[in-house]
Amino acid sequence: MSKLTTYTCDRCKKTSEKPNFLHSITVMVGSRYGNNNGPTVEWCRACVVEAGITSWTPSPPLKKEDLPEALSVEDLIREIIREEMESNGGNQ
Repeated sequence: MSKLTTYTCDRCKKTSEKPNFLHSITVMVGSRYGNNNGPTVEWCRACVVEAGITSWTPSPPLKKEDLPEALSVEDLIREIIREEMESNGGNQ
């Protein structure tokens, strides 16, 4: 028998089966006498953004042509030697 957990946003009542669907929001009230935690609610990302608590825009997926070309170990060694020779003025 399997167990299915459904997560529900306290604000808009949307549901999901993903555990990272909800974010805990707690209101804290501070005074010179100490901090008091208010109620904690569970909101989905859309409600958190809509309320202005945070801004979130998804980053575009990386394309293979956007990634730098991977160098081999030999290429890295050659580049280090070349840089050392240039920094020493070609003297050994």
